[in-house]
Amino acid sequence: MPTISVVIPAYNSGATIAATINSVLQQTYTDFEIIVIDDGSTDDTRAKVETFGTRTRYAYQRNSERSAARNHGIRLAQGKYIAFLDADDQWLPAKLAKQVALLERKPELALVYCWANLIDPVGNTRGFIGQDFPIEQAENCHAFEGLVLGRSIPTLTTVIRTACLPTTGVFDESICYIEDWDLWLRFALRYPIGFVPEALANYQLHGSFLPGSMLRCRAPETRPQVIEKIFDQAQRASIALPSDLKQQALAHAWWRSSLMLYAVQHNEEAQVSLTQAFASDRDFFLNRQFDWIEDLIAFAIFLYDTSAPPPEAEAFVARVFDQLPAVAQPLSRYRRQVLGQLKAGYAFQALALSQPAQARDLMRSAVAYYPLLARNLGVLSICLRGTWLDRLRRREASTAP
Repeated sequence: MPTISVVIPAYNSGATIAATINSVLQQTYTDFEIIVIDDGSTDDTRAKVETFGTRTRYAYQRNSERSAARNHGIRLAQGKYIAFLDADDQWLPAKLAKQVALLERKPELALVYCWANLIDPVGNTRGFIGQDFPIEQAENCHAFEGLVLGRSIPTLTTVIRTACLPTTGVFDESICYIEDWDLWLRFALRYPIGFVPEALANYQLHGSFLPGSMLRCRAPETRPQVIEKIFDQAQRASIALPSDLKQQALAHAWWRSSLMLYAVQHNEEAQVSLTQAFASDRDFFLNRQFDWIEDLIAFAIFLYDTSAPPPEAEAFVARVFDQLPAVAQPLSRYRRQVLGQLKAGYAFQALALSQPAQARDLMRSAVAYYPLLARNLGVLSICLRGTWLDRLRRREASTAP
């Protein structure tokens, strides 16, 4: 009986599945089984998997989406723990060893995750995901409140304790969007989780984000439904939660739904969702503006290929503010701040990609929109690049004792 069952759902993954499996086989922790669930592929996925012989278990099913494929893998799993990996992502060699060590040391933990690198289509690292919880909570995190308010746990980074599944249930096959978030909420409602604060996996970006596919998955209505479901479960299980947490969570969920609808220019439906968000918790927008502004900027950057200049993302943000319903008009005063912070985000990405001139121009534009950004010394140094003040600053730094 292996300690870990690695479940890999695959659909037309012939181009990537071999690299994914190899990243598992290269783990320093070796007591695992690999289960590949072919979700109705029509390419050479099966042939690629079969080249690994007995090192993998292969199962085919009619195309039924990721939740059904992962649940199929769970039913076949024999391990004390189950880890999930999509067929186009990869792990770094120490991932399983470090996560199993934490699970063995802390038997109260039901789930352990790690951080992941974001890898763009040409192989550049574009940042990290999974850094949503404070490092001091790494070995015992009561994560429910953070998750229900929009934080995330990337599925490719998770290892779960199999014995917890009879209590939490498995992936909800009726939804094909945020199905992982739905399950992690059920884990966090009943158990503490832990994480290894290192990037031990590579998440593959695929260029432009396509919100149209989210509409086909009924994504805008799914997030509020998941919130309603998890609070109903908490009530039936007599689990005490903060009295205002549900309303905060619903406000955030409806806000995210409105952004998806604005992205595909379903503006009237977006206005309805945003009105629902205000009805749930006006305080989320008026007194905790950092949360929704951060959401809007992150969504705008994710909406378009981050290697390109940001005019499309800027146009999306402008469209959101142009189409605010009457109840949300107080948000209009944040328009220039959001646009400035958006451009600053692109400037930092350009700097990370060794494009200093583009970073400088974007940051100067950002400060023109939102002058308070200039209080940040990192922002100011990017704005000054190439000027006599920059040369003076560097000369003084080089001669400092």
